[in-house]
Amino acid sequence: MRRYEIISSTLWDQHLSQSLMQELRLKKHLLDDNALRHEQVLRFLRTPRLLAYGAKLTPAQKTVADEAKTDVYNDFEYLLRRCREYSEHHQTAINVLVNATALEESSKQIRLATQVTKLTVLATIFLPLSFCTSIFGMNFVELNGLSVWVWAVVTVCIGLVTLVVYMWDELRRMWERSREKRRAEDGMMA
Repeated sequence: MRRYEIISSTLWDQHLSQSLMQELRLKKHLLDDNALRHEQVLRFLRTPRLLAYGAKLTPAQKTVADEAKTDVYNDFEYLLRRCREYSEHHQTAINVLVNATALEESSKQIRLATQVTKLTVLATIFLPLSFCTSIFGMNFVELNGLSVWVWAVVTVCIGLVTLVVYMWDELRRMWERSREKRRAEDGMMA
């Protein structure tokens, strides 16, 4: 019960999640096994074979035996109910642990995707610049008469083309949204 409270109150450590999960599954399995055994005992207590035990008893002894049987039956019903309750608590704790682990993993994936996005943006900026620098840094006779302004104009043009290609999907979506908005406005005016 203590583990369930720790997990449900989110005071647990993520690094312990694997061992907690194994422990919870084991305890749930044991509780389910105990519940099955209690059900078997209750079925046995309900069988007609037990009615034959009172044939050789005196009425007073039969009354005491019936009361004892009823008490034992009630005790096993109580134990069965408690086993099922604890089993449900353990299943809830397992679900909470699985969900928390899945959330932690998805947040890791989001952080990783953000880092990859940053790396992609950096590569998008620096690869075209590196390309221009490497071409204009070559020692060819044909490139000797060029000034820095030619390099700057070519670099800016390549940078703009790269930016348009990089933002193409977003630009297209913005254009489609504005077109739909104009259609909706034209439809409302008509």
